Amino acid sequence: MVDPLILGVALFGLTILPFGTYLLLEWSKSDANRSDGRAVPSSTTQNAPSRTIPGSNGRDGD
Repeated sequence: MVDPLILGVALFGLTILPFGTYLLLEWSKSDANRSDGRAVPSSTTQNAPSRTIPGSNGRDGD
């Protein structure tokens, strides 16, 4: 008969670890998407004032 400890470790490895790895990868992808979403608007708002020309009524070409 197989030792119950070995059987328990094998079952844990085959069931819990792949699921945990999947959750970790999904969380890291969603975290990366969130940080990308924050980075884009901040860079566009920082660059916006430099496009205005002193003495004009609006932005370039407007």
